[in-house]
Amino acid sequence: MSNEISVVIPAYNAEKWIEEALDSVLKHQGGLIKECIVVDDGSRDGTPDILSRYALKNDILKVITIPNSGVSVARNVALDVAMGDWVFFVDSDDFVVPGALKKLLRKAREEDCDIIEGDIIHAEDSATLSFDVEIAAAETISDGSVVEMSGREAARRSLYQDGIDSSLYGKLYRRSLWEGIRMPAGEIYEDLSVFYRVAMRAKKYVRYSLPVYIYRIREESQIHEFSVHRLDVLKVTERICNDFREMIKREESGETIEDGISAHSLYKAAHDRRFAANYNILGLLVSNRDTTYTDIAEKCEQFIRRNSLYILFNRRSRRKNHLGALAVILLPRSILRWLLRRTYS
Repeated sequence: MSNEISVVIPAYNAEKWIEEALDSVLKHQGGLIKECIVVDDGSRDGTPDILSRYALKNDILKVITIPNSGVSVARNVALDVAMGDWVFFVDSDDFVVPGALKKLLRKAREEDCDIIEGDIIHAEDSATLSFDVEIAAAETISDGSVVEMSGREAARRSLYQDGIDSSLYGKLYRRSLWEGIRMPAGEIYEDLSVFYRVAMRAKKYVRYSLPVYIYRIREESQIHEFSVHRLDVLKVTERICNDFREMIKREESGETIEDGISAHSLYKAAHDRRFAANYNILGLLVSNRDTTYTDIAEKCEQFIRRNSLYILFNRRSRRKNHLGALAVILLPRSILRWLLRRTYS
């Protein structure tokens, strides 16, 4: 099995974790890596020194330094120079299960697929490569089950948040899928913004139930904590809906419907994700009690109220969205906001 994989790692002030991320790629993947591209995004701690030390001992490690520009730009820079047939994304504070890339690549070849997704394990901040003996000995884990689908179905399921994760990590992609697709600079939710576009290019998508990636849960990434950057999800989900509206127009003009999954069906999934995003942001803003964003909270609530019936009549909508839509329809505004404050506090 030749070394065909380009591993992409964006790093910013990652001195606490970067060595473990690098070791998980450079020492524990059986020589499958063509290159490990680390983009130092203007780090101001000890990250550059660590990368320099590792680069002296590892010919496949390529370090690129850029002014601080955010994770999207860092990943884009790496994609622009990547040479492998396959791409695998790793965040600098996470790590890859030993032997996982070998199994992913082998299964991808067996299934002749374009994207293969493994299991992501969520671990505490203190987790290390040896935090679980069974996981660390991944070579001994028997093959997991395989679920096959088209790329369009994977995109649809990711938008419904139905068993397909829109995170970029934990998946092996044919690099050719990324031609002409890059992440938007200056936004968070960059994964959500591009994953569906890449997935829809795949002729075959495989969900492989094998642990491949350890996601480190850090205190500063609590889901109920508000920051202004989280508002990006509103424009990202609106943009996705607009993309599918345009696709609907093209199909109505005679464009072929691929895999039996129409643009209208994909739009309904995107609309469900947008509803969830507006509901989540409303909950965060109500709980935060910051009057700075009162107008945004009002717009979120208006969107939710306008679209609740649409969500209720969509059988594939998430149960959580159905319950939220019912709450909006049945509860007085004061009680709804009280409920949101309790939920998001």
